[in-house]
Amino acid sequence: MRILFTTAWYPNRKDAGDGVFIQKHARAVARLNDVAVLMVQTDLAVRGLSIEVCPTEGNIKSLHEVLVYVPKTRFEIPLITGLVRLFWLMMGYIKGYRFIKKNYWQGELPEVCHVNVLTRAAGLPWLLFKLHHIPYIITEHWSRYAREGAYPDSAMQLRLGRRFVKDASYVCPVSLNLEQNMKKWGLDNRHYTRIGNVVDTDMFVPAPKVNAGPKVTFVHVSWMRDDSKNISGILRTASRLREQRQDFHIDFIGEGNDKPKLMDYSKELGLDETVSFLPSQTGKGLAEALQQHDALLMFSNFENQPVSVLEALACGLPVIATKVGTIPSMLAQNRGITVAPGDKSQLQEVMSAFIATRSRMTDVQLSDLTLALQRHQYVAERHSPEVIAKQFDVLYRSARTMEFASK
Repeated sequence: MRILFTTAWYPNRKDAGDGVFIQKHARAVARLNDVAVLMVQTDLAVRGLSIEVCPTEGNIKSLHEVLVYVPKTRFEIPLITGLVRLFWLMMGYIKGYRFIKKNYWQGELPEVCHVNVLTRAAGLPWLLFKLHHIPYIITEHWSRYAREGAYPDSAMQLRLGRRFVKDASYVCPVSLNLEQNMKKWGLDNRHYTRIGNVVDTDMFVPAPKVNAGPKVTFVHVSWMRDDSKNISGILRTASRLREQRQDFHIDFIGEGNDKPKLMDYSKELGLDETVSFLPSQTGKGLAEALQQHDALLMFSNFENQPVSVLEALACGLPVIATKVGTIPSMLAQNRGITVAPGDKSQLQEVMSAFIATRSRMTDVQLSDLTLALQRHQYVAERHSPEVIAKQFDVLYRSARTMEFASK
């Protein structure tokens, strides 16, 4: 089927890590369908509408990635700025949609639309639903629904969000807690269906460490947003733990607006020999980086279903993370250890205990792969591209059937 992915987040020339998990969904779905991704991004360097076609990694012929850049408003005037921004965004989606129809689908309409992240990405699919009876489903990732006062930006956004969710054939949050938080805002739909994130379980696999040193190595992978990931809390914990022992090291992998501030804070704490900040990694590079560490470390204030945790588990790593979102269930059955969010003392105790028992808990060795393989199998059974592709394909076909029946 022809599937139109509309999204507010996607890897782009401004941020290669933006919405990588949505790209993984698109690549998975493209195994069974003809997928065109449409993302619109504001950019101060743009004066008109600029279309960029991305070369698809792996030469997936059934996946087309189209990014449209539109002007970013340079002034802030209540109401007017919002209307100007909305105008450019909608013009971007319309132009990108016409480009996709002409260049990839010989003028044919999409058969199903797949919205990724509310609210603006749902505008075009909703119009296509009203004008041409094309059904759409919604996948949501955003943790804003769980944060006090983080959603909505305006009463209009809430009204639009409720309308878009109500008219969708299916709403697919990546976790149960995200579904519950969306419903608290009145985002009601009869067909909530949870479908998780994707992990390339052929690439993210257990492997022995190469040139393992004397120190226990932790790794943290994220967008470096301190309000959600609480990286400053990890740094403070590392500073306190270093007063007890020096036989550990933490690598922070990722980019983001908060990274310079966090690097300065690390220097202020005197952690130059204990902490390293590394560039963002994806795909094979990230898999190889994870394989060379002893455990993933997350200290988030809130989460839904973090892909970094799934990728670490797929590599066989144990995970130390907070009891937020779906993390407790992800780390059950000896897959990891959970701590209370914000509890630096507990995090310090768990890290220290992990370091002390490294010989028992470092599983990714050729001599003992049992736990590592169990962690990998947990991810493969639930989050491989094949599994997720089939789950979405069922919904696409069901959405088509429901729309035909309603005519």
